Amino acid sequence: MKTIVTNFFNTITDYEDAIPTDIVLKIDDERRKGLSFIISTNHHYNDILFYDKSYHFIDYIISCNGSLVYDVSNKNIIYEKKISKNIINNIIKNIDNDKIIVYKKDNIYKLNDNIDDIYKIDIKNYNKKDLEYIKSISNINYYINNKNIEIINKLTNKYKALLKINNNKDIYVLGYDNTDIELLDNINNAYIVSNSKLKKYKKLDNTKTEALLELIKLTY
Repeated sequence: MKTIVTNFFNTITDYEDAIPTDIVLKIDDERRKGLSFIISTNHHYNDILFYDKSYHFIDYIISCNGSLVYDVSNKNIIYEKKISKNIINNIIKNIDNDKIIVYKKDNIYKLNDNIDDIYKIDIKNYNKKDLEYIKSISNINYYINNKNIEIINKLTNKYKALLKINNNKDIYVLGYDNTDIELLDNINNAYIVSNSKLKKYKKLDNTKTEALLELIKLTY
C-alpha cells in the first residue's frame, strides 16, 4: 500500500486555508485505489478533524509534531508521548506564563494549574532569554516557527510517530517547515513545496494544493 504524508496548512489548503473540492475528491479517489493518506501537523488533531467532518478523506493525523497520532476511521488515539511534569514545572518557573499555550489530549489551552497530560507546549512571542533557556533543557525537542517555540518530548517527532502507523518503504512525504525535517531526512520519496524556506530537500514545482497533486502523480 502506498502512503502519502503531508503537512496541512502549508501544503494542502489553499490561500484562504480551505481545501478545494477537487483536491478532496482526488484524495478520495486515490484512497479507493488503496492509497493511505496521513496528515502531519504541528496543530492539534481537532483542528484538522474540522476539515474531515463533511467529507472523510484522512486516514491518520500525526499531530502536535508527533506527540499524538489519531486514527480518524476508528476515532481513537493510537500513539501518545507526554512532556514530563518536571520539565513543565521548570518551564513555568522560567518563562512568562502568559506566553505559554499547552496541548492536551482533547484540546489546546492557556496555561493553568492543571499541568497533567501535556503533549506539546508553545511559547508565543519568545525573546532571546526564553530561547536560551529552552536550548539548555535536555529531554525535549524544540522547533522555531515564526515567533513561536514549539516543544515536545525528546523521544518523539513526526517520523517516529509515522512508524507507529506505517513502517514500509512505499511512503511519499510533502513537507514545508522545520517540524518536517525528521520525516524528510528519513523517507526516500520526500519533497517540499516550492515556497518552503528549507534548503537541502527536493522541491516540487508548485506550492500549496498544486504540489499535492504533483506528488500524487509521482506515486503512480
